[in-house]
Amino acid sequence: MKFIDYAMRGGEHPDIEREKLERQIANVTLNLFMDDPKYQEKGIKWLFNLMFFQSIYCTRDKSILNYLYKKRPYPEFFELEVTTLCDMRCRLCEHTHWNVPPKNMSFEDFKKIVSNFPNLKWAGMTGIGQSMLNKDYLKMMKYLKDKNVYIENFDNFKHITPEVSKQMIDMGLDKLYVSLDAATEETFNLMQKGAKWDEVISNIKFFDAYKKEKHLHWPELWFHFIVTKDNIDEMEDYLQMIFDLEVDVECVQFTKLLHAFKEIEDTHVEISLEKKKKVFEKARELGIRVGFNMNTSDGKDPIKNCAVWTQPFIFVDGTVVACCSQNEQNDRPFQIETSPGNILKDGMRKVWKKGYGKMLDELNSGKVPKNCERCVLYKK
Repeated sequence: MKFIDYAMRGGEHPDIEREKLERQIANVTLNLFMDDPKYQEKGIKWLFNLMFFQSIYCTRDKSILNYLYKKRPYPEFFELEVTTLCDMRCRLCEHTHWNVPPKNMSFEDFKKIVSNFPNLKWAGMTGIGQSMLNKDYLKMMKYLKDKNVYIENFDNFKHITPEVSKQMIDMGLDKLYVSLDAATEETFNLMQKGAKWDEVISNIKFFDAYKKEKHLHWPELWFHFIVTKDNIDEMEDYLQMIFDLEVDVECVQFTKLLHAFKEIEDTHVEISLEKKKKVFEKARELGIRVGFNMNTSDGKDPIKNCAVWTQPFIFVDGTVVACCSQNEQNDRPFQIETSPGNILKDGMRKVWKKGYGKMLDELNSGKVPKNCERCVLYKK
């Protein structure tokens, strides 16, 4: 048993509270690993990393929240923007409306950032840009997979060609969201300009087919749909469209606009409880699992219970922001101005101690930090 425990998490943790938490997660991990072949496909350390992330990020567990605010453990997850280049003009994306100079992250800067996270367990590698336009993107993913890091990405599948699909699946990518905000070609052309519906659908089908050819469960394919006035009537049709693709889909996630900034405020719409019920009914009919993002909930937790700061989001220039939900405001200058710091200039240890320290002091005392004033996930 000690050997298995060491393989999972490297042995006992010196902090008593952390050790108790890890043991609880390790017990769940071991049971899942023994019972489900899909996890055996990946390995027990990988599964512990995933279970640790799922236990910490967005937690509502009071004991874990108390631990987080008391001990403020150094981050073991991050989201990273590898480029701000994009060859599309999506209607809802801040990139379509902003004036930020395009930039690719170098592989050396990428490795420098990763070196700041010695116990990295989980990474998201999607920012405000077309990730595949960074020539080192797949190389970066492989670098993390060689460290047994769980990787979750979003992509519109314009550039996920058959060759790219093969590389992603063969290197062991874990989860990929299809960013698709339409059930029909007509709505797609309105929402996601710069890509072709038939090519995107073909790329999705190949991705699924190659995974089946290799007899693999991973990477899981999820679908992500941003609800607006232009497509809210297509939500049930969206589920039918996915069903008709005959691809293995783990879940479909619906969300509303994070921030209805000036250029797109006319597209904002709330998702009624009645609409959610209809979507769930259609999902049950088709046997598809669906979920709704935190920002669609009417019963938000108070901001003092926030735990999403455990996963910093890092811009292509190294600027660190507290979480990904601060994106899509079309106000990157505000995000940089209120940032806890810059990892490439100061290192993450300094950013964590100073910038994050001040932010967490304010949250813990019931105040709303300036960078959190526009929070859409928690009640202020």
